[in-house]
Amino acid sequence: MNAQRVTTFDDLRLDDAPEYGGKSANLGEMTGAGLAVPPGFAIGQSAYLEAMDAGGVRARLHTERVPEEGLTEAELIARSQDLTRTVAQVELPARLRESILEHYRALGTDVPVAVRSSAPAEDAGDTSFAGIHESYTDVVGGDALLDAVRRCWCSLWSPRAMTYRAVSGYDEEPSIAVVVQRMVRSDTSGVAFTADPRTSQTDRVVIEAAFGLGEVVVGGKVEPDTYVVAKSDLRILTAHVGRKVARIVAGRTGDGLVPVPEEMQTARVLDDEQVRAVARLAMASEAHYGTPQDTEFAIEDGELYLVQTRPITTLAGRATAGDPAGGAGDDGTATDTDVDPIVEGLGAGPGTATGRARVLRELA
Repeated sequence: MNAQRVTTFDDLRLDDAPEYGGKSANLGEMTGAGLAVPPGFAIGQSAYLEAMDAGGVRARLHTERVPEEGLTEAELIARSQDLTRTVAQVELPARLRESILEHYRALGTDVPVAVRSSAPAEDAGDTSFAGIHESYTDVVGGDALLDAVRRCWCSLWSPRAMTYRAVSGYDEEPSIAVVVQRMVRSDTSGVAFTADPRTSQTDRVVIEAAFGLGEVVVGGKVEPDTYVVAKSDLRILTAHVGRKVARIVAGRTGDGLVPVPEEMQTARVLDDEQVRAVARLAMASEAHYGTPQDTEFAIEDGELYLVQTRPITTLAGRATAGDPAGGAGDDGTATDTDVDPIVEGLGAGPGTATGRARVLRELA
C-alpha cells in the first residue's frame, strides 16, 4: 500500500481530481490559493481499490458493479446489503490505517472532523454523483474515523448509488476517495454568491447567513439574513434581516436543530465588518477561479473560513451592472406574477421548470 494515497490539502490541486475526487481537489486548490480553508487531508480512490484487492473481493465487486435490467426492488436491496457487508468486512491494510491515523493526529488531539465521500466521477460532465454517497460530521477519535472511512466506501454499494450507475450508463469500476477535514463549529455561517443568482448582475456579492452550521441555509430550514454588497467599494446596498427560528449545533444527536431564543430570531447575524470580510473572501475565490462563484463560509470564534466554492451555473446571459436578466422587472424580479401561487417557501436555487408532478412511493 502506497502511503501517498493519503495526502494533505496542501499537496492537492484541481488536476488531482481523478485520484482524490473533485471535492478534495477543490479544497486543495483553495488551500494553495491562500484562502482560509480549514485543514484536512484526502484518501485517494486507489486506497479503496487496493484494499478491496487485498481483501480478495475486488473482482466480485467489479462484476456486480451495475445491477442488471429487470432486477426487482427487493432483489436490489438484498444485493446492496450483501455487497455492503462484503466491503465492511474488509480490513484496512496496516500501512493505510497508520497513514490515516498519522494525518489525523497532525490535526490535533481527538479533533472533531467531517468525513465526506468524494467520488472521482462526481464532477464529470455527463454524471453528477454529488450527494449520492455518504458523509459524516462530528467524527471524533481514530477508531471512529477509520469506521467512517469504511462507511464512505460502503456507500458505493447503496441501492441509490447502484441504481444511479445503471440509469446513467456508468460502467467503469466504481471507486471512491474520502475527504477528512477539521470541523468548524460555526457560530454563524452561510453562502456568498459573487453574482446575483436571481438577476445575474455581476457587480455585487449576495450573502445569506444564519446562526449555527450552514445546513440551515443551504437546506432552506430558516429564513436567513440577506446582504447585498457592491464589489466596487464594498458598500452594503441592502441588509434584509430574516427570522431565524432554529439553528444546527455541532455535536447534537439527530438533526442537530435547536430553537433560537426569540430575542435573537430577528437580530442581525453579521455586522457590517463581517459582511465586508465575507464579500472580500468570496471575491478572492472568484479572482482565483476566474468565474463567478457560489461559496460557503463559516465563522468560529471570530475566525472566518471558506469551506466550499463552486462555479455559479445558473446565470442567465451573464448580465452586468444595472442589466438584470431578460424577462425581469426593474428590481430583477419576474414580471409574470398575475397567477396565485399554489405553495410558497424558500427557494433552494434559481430557475424555472415545467412538467408533470409525480409522487414517488417506492425506491424503484
